[in-house]
Amino acid sequence: HGRINAARAVTNALPRIHSVQSIGGDLIIRFGSVNGWAYDLDRASGLDGPWSPAQSNIAGTGDVIVLSEPRSSAPAIRRFYRLSLQP
Repeated sequence: HGRINAARAVTNALPRIHSVQSIGGDLIIRFGSVNGWAYDLDRASGLDGPWSPAQSNIAGTGDVIVLSEPRSSAPAIRRFYRLSLQP
């Protein structure tokens, strides 16, 4: 009947941003998704927040999702992103 790798199952269930790339005036954010699940992308200027919604209710497709987010024009401004799974 086989074995289940619990560590791999939990790791694969956690939403993770795979890459962030700067192209022109946009940031391109890629993450793997699960079909039928929904995700939220939040941004903040520091790791401690405060966090604000960047994009909400992103429908999972079972494939890599590619989002475009306007890049800050001020080079001194940092942005942090977090991806969360909707309940």
